Amino acid sequence: MNCQGKNFELIKNKTILWLFLGATASLIIILSVILGWPLYYCLGFILISLLTYFTFTSPKITLFSLIMIRMVLDYPSENLYFNLTKTLSISFSQAIGMAIFLVGLAYIIKNFSSLKKLPLKIPLGVYLIFSALTAIYSIDTFSTFKELLRLFDLAFLFFLSFSTVKSKAEFNSLLKIIFLSSLIPVLAGIYQYIFHIGYTDSAFAAPRIFGTLSHPNSLSLFLFAVIALLFLYYFLNKKDNFSRYAIPFLIPAYLIVLAITYTRIAWIAIFIFLFILGAVKFKKLLIPLIMLTMAAYLLFPTIQDRVADIVSPSPDSSLLWRKILWKDVVTETFSNHKQLFGYGVNTFKIAAENKRGIKFGSLAAHNDFIRAFVEGGYVGLLVFVFYIGYILTYFLFKYRHSQESDKKIVFLTLFALFFAMSVSGLSDNVIRNTPLQWIFWITAGASLRVFAISVKK
Repeated sequence: MNCQGKNFELIKNKTILWLFLGATASLIIILSVILGWPLYYCLGFILISLLTYFTFTSPKITLFSLIMIRMVLDYPSENLYFNLTKTLSISFSQAIGMAIFLVGLAYIIKNFSSLKKLPLKIPLGVYLIFSALTAIYSIDTFSTFKELLRLFDLAFLFFLSFSTVKSKAEFNSLLKIIFLSSLIPVLAGIYQYIFHIGYTDSAFAAPRIFGTLSHPNSLSLFLFAVIALLFLYYFLNKKDNFSRYAIPFLIPAYLIVLAITYTRIAWIAIFIFLFILGAVKFKKLLIPLIMLTMAAYLLFPTIQDRVADIVSPSPDSSLLWRKILWKDVVTETFSNHKQLFGYGVNTFKIAAENKRGIKFGSLAAHNDFIRAFVEGGYVGLLVFVFYIGYILTYFLFKYRHSQESDKKIVFLTLFALFFAMSVSGLSDNVIRNTPLQWIFWITAGASLRVFAISVKK
């Protein structure tokens, strides 16, 4: 078939798909009026229709749009609920997740043959399959299925990015979209800081900023990932205007915003990331990194207090509270003879509530390794360690065996980023931090396609 014939066939297929989705959406709207469905049912079906159309006709538009929407709407999407029945409701975030799942499933089926080329499918597959198997015995099947939905969406976005971004120019565009998506959360955080709006905590005199994300920790780790990608963009494109004029302003600004989230684990993560880059490849980073770290500690009393609390926790310290939570839930896991396979994925909070109630505050694990044990037992912890170890080993192998400078920079950055994320998982809910996971897996998918498979100029 010649080029003109292919273009005609493409236009024909797009037209048929658009007409089908338009007709389906129209039919659903008519039925909703007749049956009295809420307006958001109609909006949901229209959203799925649009998402389906662009995923199959212009997948890059879908990818870039989802990045923008997810980061801007993270807080409202987590706190806006739709009532499906008198006893069942879902958040807007879960509704988006369901829409992505439906479209993603169709996209993966259509492009199933391309999965053979997908790197990292072994650790992702093992992690997903084990998580799915825990639904058989989960103490809360609905919670487990919600987590499975989220994990599938991450895998789909990884695959979508891998199959969509095919050149270094497109990779640069993807990074710029991620940077653009971070502006509104950052500006919202600055506004909150100026007007003393934010997350209240007994350990702080002022509220902690969270931007448009659901929690200060989510914002801080999201910013950590964005800062890491700003460094990556600069190392890959030192001579372009964005690197010369925008990045020297954005990195210090984002570091300041990250600092005023007062999230210790994010401070540690950015230090680990930059230390790895400096120790392995960019030696000139080490001295400024150490000097800036010391200056921040000496100049800001709040940072001194947060560091002192690590060395000598106060009675109301969040670190002490976490240790007690971990001990209680792990002990209960053994008492209930759940140490082999756990309670099921995404059930840590339920297990914690059954043991402690809700009077002691948040029931989130704040430790991905303990969460993996409680929810999956020894087997689940082993699967989680295999998942992390495989990915780190893969990036390190690619870095050591790459000959081109760009490839070495990309794989070193991915290794440092994922290593810092894994360390952060010792004191935070990193695996459940959806904005952070989106950024990482979308970037990883594009990186592996462009720099591990082939490179187009």
